[in-house]
Amino acid sequence: MARKKIETEILAKATKRFEEETGLAVTWVTHNARDVIGTNQDVVVVIKAGKQLDKDVEYHVEVKKRVTRNILGTLAYTFKQTDQEKLLVTDYVNPAMAQELKKLEIQFIDTCGNAFIKHFPLYMFILGNKPDDRGKITVAGQRAFTKTGLKVVFALLCNPGLADKPIRDIADAAGVAVGTVDAVLTNLKGFKFLMDKGRRGRNLLHKNKLLERWVTGYQENLRTGLIIGKFTAANKYWWQETQLPEHNYWGGEVAAAKLTAYLQPEIITIYTHVNYQQVLLENQLKKDPRGEIEVLEAFWNENFYKGENNIVHPFIVYADLLASGDARNIETAKRVYEHEIAELVRED
Repeated sequence: MARKKIETEILAKATKRFEEETGLAVTWVTHNARDVIGTNQDVVVVIKAGKQLDKDVEYHVEVKKRVTRNILGTLAYTFKQTDQEKLLVTDYVNPAMAQELKKLEIQFIDTCGNAFIKHFPLYMFILGNKPDDRGKITVAGQRAFTKTGLKVVFALLCNPGLADKPIRDIADAAGVAVGTVDAVLTNLKGFKFLMDKGRRGRNLLHKNKLLERWVTGYQENLRTGLIIGKFTAANKYWWQETQLPEHNYWGGEVAAAKLTAYLQPEIITIYTHVNYQQVLLENQLKKDPRGEIEVLEAFWNENFYKGENNIVHPFIVYADLLASGDARNIETAKRVYEHEIAELVRED
């Protein structure tokens, strides 16, 4: 199914189950049918006034197929960027995740009847309803946001004009097979993130929204698989005096601290192509599965992005910060976006 169809199905099932669970009437309307539900929040859900409610309650909708801990920071950040009342609509929220969403004040409903609503005079917190596998919604056609697809999208976002280059050049830049690039470009066209004018070339559209999709996909599908190991250090501030060797890069909180001078890092993130063992030896870092230092495999092609001052691309810094779900990191992510990213994703 196309993504829009999937999200429409989730929205229909979730509002129906909410009605069944609460006895409240719900309507929803798409303001701009050409937009992608969830990407542009073009849907408004209205909980109608009735015996239990003396006035309508309206929400602008964000539809997600699934919600994981990795994207909580991103959700909290995006929900705070508008004065509009926002509602997360998703397939299933387990009890632990429901508590996390409640703590972050992210209101939600799911297709199983679970919900957190906090909109005066309406308040409800419903959890414990489990999914029915027979009604499970499957997702197809997401090649742009698979592990390899995300590498292509990252290369396109980082290199202005790359979308208009031959497929082979894009494949080289992303470090993936030619067939993967072709599938990703087709997928991006379907999502309205790419315009293909034939002989007149290709160009990316809605780059800020594409970055949002990339960040979520990176957190869900790529980042965890890049982790090489976790370590700890006797000297908490070792990183301040350390110059990383070539082909190694600061990510996450350290990179954000260097870019913004706003954050005191607690988690130290290093992305590496080679020679990370040198960092371990010189700084006496010891392996520790609960350690505050994480080393990840660098997934990008250095021939197309080398970084400055041994810092990863701001897109990765931004994604790392939001993945943590930490309030101080979310605030820092906003600063990184404003100072380092906004101009990069500005429409041409």
